[in-house]
Amino acid sequence: LRNKQGNETMKQDSKLYTQTQIAHKLGISKGTLSKWIIKYNVSPETTKGNRKLYKETLVEAYRKSKKDHKAINSKEHRESFSTVDFLKKEGRPSPDYPPDQ
Repeated sequence: LRNKQGNETMKQDSKLYTQTQIAHKLGISKGTLSKWIIKYNVSPETTKGNRKLYKETLVEAYRKSKKDHKAINSKEHRESFSTVDFLKKEGRPSPDYPPDQ
């Protein structure tokens, strides 16, 4: 391709993929990908007929979100405590159980 000045330019060739094709590349079900698309409010690049088409960058975005999610939910980052611990942390007295009668 050439621009108006006659210089060669590179074509931005951005192939578009269906949800099924993206899911196949990721090795996940189309349903899993659909849920992720809804959760992260991802819009298709375009629609042709009844098909929603997405850029291949969606593959990397999905992988990154799953990597980040795993890091947040790893055992090193998970804090577990009881309701009593939570109340103490909040500065509230814990309720007496069983209640005095």
